[in-house]
Amino acid sequence: MNEFKINLKKETFFINEGNSVIGDICFSFGDWYFPEKDWDDFVVLLIAWLSGEIIKLKFTNKEPICMRFMEGCFKIALSLDNESECIIQFIEGEKLAGDDEVIHKEITVPFEEVKIEVKKSCELLLKMKETKELDFEEEYEELKESYELLCKC
Repeated sequence: MNEFKINLKKETFFINEGNSVIGDICFSFGDWYFPEKDWDDFVVLLIAWLSGEIIKLKFTNKEPICMRFMEGCFKIALSLDNESECIIQFIEGEKLAGDDEVIHKEITVPFEEVKIEVKKSCELLLKMKETKELDFEEEYEELKESYELLCKC
C-alpha cells in the first residue's frame, strides 16, 4: 500500500555546534524515498517550518507552499485542491539559482494524512525534548507553537 510518510530516525539525531538538531529525515510514498532514505538534515528546523506552512496552506489554500531541505537543492511543494486533497511534488533543483527543476514524483493524498504525519513528527520531537532525550533549544518554541495551532485546525 502506498502511504505518504515523514521518516525520522531518532537514533541518528544529535545537536551540532550551532545548537541545531541534525539527523535522518526524508519523505516516502510506499517504497520510494525523497531526497533519499538516509538523508541527513536539520530535523527540528524543517518540521517546525513545515508545520507552520501546513497551517497556512489549510487556511489560505491559494498559493502552494514549498519546504526546502537545508542540505542539497531539494524541496517539496504542497498545494490543496478544492476537495481537501493535497498535491505534493518532490523536486530537485532551484530555478532561482539558475537550475532546472525536476519533479521526481507527484502524488495526491488527503490533506488530513499530511497533517497527521506532520503532527506525529512534531510529537516525536517535542516528547524527546520534554524527556531530555534530546535537549535542544533552537526552534523549540516555533515547533511547540506551530504544533499547538496544527492541533486546533
